[in-house]
Amino acid sequence: MKTLFTLILATCISFSASAGGEAKKIHQKYSSKDGVVSMSLSKEIMDAFDVDFDWKETMKNFKGDFSSVQVLIVDNNNEIKNSSDDILKQLKLMGYKLIDMEDSDEDVVVFTDKKKKKFNEIHMLSRGKEGAVLISIYGSFVISNKANLQ
Repeated sequence: MKTLFTLILATCISFSASAGGEAKKIHQKYSSKDGVVSMSLSKEIMDAFDVDFDWKETMKNFKGDFSSVQVLIVDNNNEIKNSSDDILKQLKLMGYKLIDMEDSDEDVVVFTDKKKKKFNEIHMLSRGKEGAVLISIYGSFVISNKANLQ
C-alpha cells in the first residue's frame, strides 16, 4: 500500500511539473548555446497587471497575477541560424494560439495557451534579422469587457 501511495504521489508531482509551460522547453533548448542570454524570474506577484485597452472597437480589461517570467535573447550566429523562425514554428507545434493584434508590428507576435477569457501563459516573440527575443509570462490572467466591470 505504501508503494502504491508513493507511486501515485510521484505521478501527480510529475504531471503537475509538466502541466502547461511547454514553451519552457524552447528556453531550455537555447539557453546553453553561444550567443544567447537567458533570464528567469520566479516570484508570485498578485495583481501585477490591470490594464484597459481597445480591442476591435470594444474596451477590454486585462487583469492577472504572474508567477514567473522567462526572457530569451537569441543572436543569429553560425550555431543558431533562423532562430526566430524555429521558435515561431515550435510555439505553433506546441499548440499555442496566435493572438491577432490590430495595428501590431509583424515582427512581434503574441501567443497564449488558450484563446478564451482565461489563460495561464503569454509568449511574446520579437523577430528580426539579427535574432529573436522571447518573453514568456506564466500566471493567471483574465480578459473581460470593460462594460462588465462597472
